[in-house]
Amino acid sequence: MTISARTAPLALALSLACSPAAFAHGDHDHGHDHDTPTAVRAFVADAVAGTVRAFDIESAEQIGAFTLDAPARLHRGATTGTIVASMPTADAVAFIGTGVALEDHGDHADRVLTAPTLLPARLTGGRPAHVNRDTSRIAVFFDDDGAAQLLGEAELTEADVAVETVPAGVAHHGLAKPVGGLLAISVPVEGERLPVAVSLLGAEGAPLVRAECARLHGEGQSGSVLAFGCADAVAFVDTAASPPRAWRHAYPAGYGGERMVRNIQGAAAFRSFLADFGPDGMVVVDPSAEDGFAFVQLPARRMHFALDADPGDTGWVVVEDGRLLKLNALTGAILGEVAVTDRYSMEQGVVRPRLSVAGGHVVVTDPAAGELVVVDGATIAVERRIAVGGEPGDVVLVAASGAGH
Repeated sequence: MTISARTAPLALALSLACSPAAFAHGDHDHGHDHDTPTAVRAFVADAVAGTVRAFDIESAEQIGAFTLDAPARLHRGATTGTIVASMPTADAVAFIGTGVALEDHGDHADRVLTAPTLLPARLTGGRPAHVNRDTSRIAVFFDDDGAAQLLGEAELTEADVAVETVPAGVAHHGLAKPVGGLLAISVPVEGERLPVAVSLLGAEGAPLVRAECARLHGEGQSGSVLAFGCADAVAFVDTAASPPRAWRHAYPAGYGGERMVRNIQGAAAFRSFLADFGPDGMVVVDPSAEDGFAFVQLPARRMHFALDADPGDTGWVVVEDGRLLKLNALTGAILGEVAVTDRYSMEQGVVRPRLSVAGGHVVVTDPAAGELVVVDGATIAVERRIAVGGEPGDVVLVAASGAGH
């Protein structure tokens, strides 16, 4: 099978969500409705210092700063209320309260905004790496321990939080993904850094299904379907099937070898995934179709990408010459671009821009300039640049829409 570049439409029978709950994720935002007030906050981790700063995107004001043990990689928590700060060089994980929440009033939800805070809960273990969540739990995989630690987001305000540890067997660069009462966890082999499969465990820890996945790296969720990047395929697990089932889609002929999926993100309203595929490519993946790969040839090497997960039809990629590209995440078409930074070296060890999207905004870090670049997601125009100082590395946006109180 062959796949054409950029504009190749998927043979997607892109199914709409069976129910809103089936696609509920804490980071989904509905800020694209410009008639509804939306609060958007950016959390920025310095690449060199153990500092995380919080900014209000509309006012460009710094609204919080936190000192951690080491430089952190940031992740959204189970809801918009939490940021997970993973510190591999300090063998620790901290949690930041974003101060962004929605208060449900039945017929509507109100925004509740408070000051960001460093929460008392903390995890320690050997080299935390992949962080995942469902709608209430957070899972952190500790590579040097070969084990995952899970905790409930509602408990993060307590210093003595209950933590469940699930061993995977041996030390490796693994992952764990909670889905309701289930847990997908990587399967290692002795002496290998990357896993060879993923196993879905039931509520009592018994294996339900296993998906073979050599050199497994990268995971995403679209509805009840989990996707994993493998050396020669994308592996899928449907957690809602009874019993759960696993299958694989091999990479198309001519695209193997040097290309594999290493980072993959899932859409909320469609059964679809957006993933990296080699240094200068992306791929749109339909788990329901054997020929469901649409390859996107990028005009330069990719530095970072993000899918605007709700509904999931738009992706963003920042490439080495400093351009931010807007993608149709269902067809692979490049919809537009804007220059956001100067060119960056792709040599190992260089701190390069990263991006995050929420509330109709895209924010790109510019480490060399010490700035955040804020882009309007609809017009693809630079709205403002926010001076951060230091070397802003990772960034996560959180957003909530509704009347403020």
